[in-house]
Amino acid sequence: MTGGDGRHLGQLVYGRFPQLEEALCERVVELKGGRPLAPVTVVVGSAAVRTRVLDLLVRRLGATANVSVATLGRLASDLVAARAGVPSAVASARVRERLVRGLVARHARDVQYFAPVLERPHFAQALAATFADLREACVPPASGWGATASLPSAGASEHVHAPAGAKTADLELLYGAYCTELMRRGLLDDAGLHLTAAASLAERPLDGAAVLFGLYDLNQAQEQLARALLTGGADIFVPVPAGAPPEGLRAYAVARDLGLPSRAAAPP
Repeated sequence: MTGGDGRHLGQLVYGRFPQLEEALCERVVELKGGRPLAPVTVVVGSAAVRTRVLDLLVRRLGATANVSVATLGRLASDLVAARAGVPSAVASARVRERLVRGLVARHARDVQYFAPVLERPHFAQALAATFADLREACVPPASGWGATASLPSAGASEHVHAPAGAKTADLELLYGAYCTELMRRGLLDDAGLHLTAAASLAERPLDGAAVLFGLYDLNQAQEQLARALLTGGADIFVPVPAGAPPEGLRAYAVARDLGLPSRAAAPP
């Protein structure tokens, strides 16, 4: 099916997991269309779901030549690795934490609110996790986000009376330095990996058909990759808890926003 702009449209299927599993098997057979070697990629949200889907396809369909099952993160890694002219390396959580420790040491004289806790063992780890959240939310550095952010101060100890705005000022300073350092070193974090993979699909579409299966909650960086796949014609199968409206699920909303035709999966 094609949309009004001429691009190929996949389909949105939603329902309980058992219903989606039946629909997935039917869809894989349909996508193969009598062509045993036609490539089909099933994209899932976790390693556990990947194992289950692999087992499901083998049990229901037998031999499944050229059908691969990958997590969204694994697919992103493969797309970036295959992209020409992108020498960036993916930084592990430990590497990012060491990077933050170095930044904290270099900016020790520039921070106010966090000054009393800079030397605490887990401060860099917590700060790296905060930066990961900001990056996954696609918050650009030096964008003034701290001016409107409402950051709780519960749990603050001796620095609870720091000047108003000192906390967000420190975070903005360190976050900006962190983003700059990632770029300077040619490093990708998880957010950068998904965003770069999404950009690569605009230059080189995925080979064969794709089905996003079991995804329901996406951060903004993951959403960009999911959007790129759906724009390229991928299907998406969204699990919906019993009694819950599908409209509350981010993956469902993204697919509807792109105009994908939708249907509820039939009971098995």
